[in-house]
Formats: sequence, structure tokens, C-alpha cells
Amino acid sequence: MSDRIELIVLQNWILIALLSVLLALSVLCGFLNIRNMRASRSERDDPNRPKFFELWETDAIDELLESSELHLAKYTNSTDALYFRAKALRRVGRDEEAKACLERLIQIEPSLRESVGHDIRDLSGEKAVK
Repeated sequence: MSDRIELIVLQNWILIALLSVLLALSVLCGFLNIRNMRASRSERDDPNRPKFFELWETDAIDELLESSELHLAKYTNSTDALYFRAKALRRVGRDEEAKACLERLIQIEPSLRESVGHDIRDLSGEKAVK
């Protein structure tokens, strides 16, 4: 009987240890997620963040290229800056650079593959595959 009680106690200690490990991992994942959210929020909340859409709409291509380059130096994964920089580069005939921006954009945000894939194909001279 005492052997059985010892086995149950051991099993309980193992369960407690496993639950402790899971709790620690959960807390760590939560902490990392909060840090990532703060990083992405800091870009959106930056008061000096350029208004890429407005620059594009007003045809301020040189200013758009300059501001997107500066913005990407600080926020290397800014999808807005990459997208509008690619559009501006394409407008001024710098197609290879535009294609590189779009490919990087897809690397950062794979969900955009379908929406910008046609732009990459156009820049590569490829036909769309259906």
C-alpha cells in the first residue's frame, strides 16, 4: 500500500513540474508578444511617420522616395513604406528596385502575395498563371 502511495505522490510531483514548465512558457510567450506589439505600435504611433498615401496621391514622388528610404532605415519591416516605395520606384522607371521592394514586402507579410503578385509579374514580364 505504501508503494502505491509513493507512486501517486511521485506522479503528482511530475504533474506539478510539467504544469510549472507550461506556465513559464506561457508567460514567456506573452511577454514576447507584448514586445512585438509595442514595436509595431511604435511605428504607427510615430508622430513623424510620413503619410505615404498622401504623398502618392499628390504625385510627390521624390518626397515619397526620400521619406520611405528614411522610414525604412528606422523601421525595416514597414509594409506601407515598402509598398509605396515600390509604386514610386516603378513610376520613375526603377523597376528592379521596385520588384525587390515588393518581394521583400511579401517576405514580411505573406498574406499580400496575391495582391502584389501581379505587380511582380508585370515587372518581370511574366504572364499570370491561372
